[in-house]
Amino acid sequence: DYPPANYGMGAVLFTKGRFEEAAAHFARTIERMPKHTEARGALGRTLAILGRGSEAESYLRQVMSPDAAADLQAALGNVLAETGRTNEAAPYFEKARQKDPKLADQYLQQGKMYLAQGQGQPALAAFAIAARLEPESAAAQESWGLLLAAQGKFPAAVPHLEKSLQLQPTAQGYYNLALAM
Repeated sequence: DYPPANYGMGAVLFTKGRFEEAAAHFARTIERMPKHTEARGALGRTLAILGRGSEAESYLRQVMSPDAAADLQAALGNVLAETGRTNEAAPYFEKARQKDPKLADQYLQQGKMYLAQGQGQPALAAFAIAARLEPESAAAQESWGLLLAAQGKFPAAVPHLEKSLQLQPTAQGYYNLALAM
């Protein structure tokens, strides 16, 4: 039982979209090597994707510092925003944007990949982060809104679809909005 091997296996499983298994490997790494900050951050991100916000917040806060990676800043911001603490979340999104201006596009592409793999919850989390990092991205707003609508969450979808249309009006966008209303 070698912690770096557990961490590496967790990272591989994460990239394959096998989040429950990845979380177990990251947790095992931390059990054996409590000061492994990368494993704590990875476990926090993974738990956030799995919708386990309070656990995710705990691990993400343990590794948060002014020089924490942009994806960790964004993950903590999203956990806070999902629990209604948008004012507390805003500085984390701002730090993430400053550290990596292309991060929103990466999350948008990641969400599309998860969606293609049939993984709705991770896709929803990725689209939410993309839209929160870059509120003026029509593509991020539309992707978030469309997935919410596909999940039957129409009242939650409408504001994102409306925002997308404000940013980039298209006939398809109006059609999508009409279906969601």
